[in-house]
Amino acid sequence: GKQQALTMTNPPGVSLSSTLRGGFRPQFMAVILADMDAHALYPLTNDLPKSLLPILNRPLLQYQLDLLHASGFSDCLLVTTKDAHDRVQIFVSNEYRGEIAVDLVCVENHYGTAEMLRAVKDRIKTDFLVLTGDLILGRHLRDVIDLHRSKRSDVTFL
Repeated sequence: GKQQALTMTNPPGVSLSSTLRGGFRPQFMAVILADMDAHALYPLTNDLPKSLLPILNRPLLQYQLDLLHASGFSDCLLVTTKDAHDRVQIFVSNEYRGEIAVDLVCVENHYGTAEMLRAVKDRIKTDFLVLTGDLILGRHLRDVIDLHRSKRSDVTFL
C-alpha cells in the first residue's frame, strides 16, 4: 500500500533534529494508522491483521514502533480497525517489549485515512506525524521531517 508521512509545522526555527539531539521530547505526536486495507494481502490476512504479519520473524507493527523509538519518540497513538483490534491489543499488551508507550484506539472497519484521523482528532492535541502500519523505513524519521520542513511543505507523502 501507499506509505505516508504527514507533519504540520512547528514554530519557526525549531528543527526536529535539534530537538531530538538535545534530548527534548518532540513537539508533535506520532500516529500509526494500522490495518486500513486489511484485505489487500488476502489470504495472508485471513487469520492475522496486516499490521501483525511477520517480516523476518517480526510483526510489521514492531518496525513502526522501533522506528519511532529510534527517532526520539516515547509514545504513539495507534489507530486500528474493529476487525484487527483484539489481535493488536494482545500484541501491544503481551508481546511488545519495546520502549514506546502505545495508546490503542479502535475505529470502524471501512474507514480510510481521513476518516481514521477524523475519528481520533480529539486525541491529537499538537502537530503530528502519520505513519501507515505497513511502512518499513530504513532511515530515521528526523531526516524525512527535516526535509519536509526545509521545503516548507504543508504535507509530505512517502
